Amino acid sequence: MLVAFLALIVILISPTPEGLSVAGHRTLAVLAFAVILWVTEAVSYPVSAALITVLTTLLLGFDPSLEDPTQVMGTKAALTMSLWIQQLSRHSSSCRSHHAYT
Repeated sequence: MLVAFLALIVILISPTPEGLSVAGHRTLAVLAFAVILWVTEAVSYPVSAALITVLTTLLLGFDPSLEDPTQVMGTKAALTMSLWIQQLSRHSSSCRSHHAYT
């Protein structure tokens, strides 16, 4: 789990690549964190889901808003986005498992 947090921090402190938004950069950091957690099986899937949701909410919550870059997105909007992404991933994984049996 330490390696996952180190990867998250290294990506977050690295400069944002040109053409990538701050939100995209932070999402990339969370993705690296999640992949390392899943590959190493450092924590169970429900725990990793909670960690990813919290990280996404906090990191995107203090991100500039897409509509108005002078304003912060806020944790309410970030939590909504995070839960929407989580719901979408559940739906797509259930569709894949359904198609695997048909």
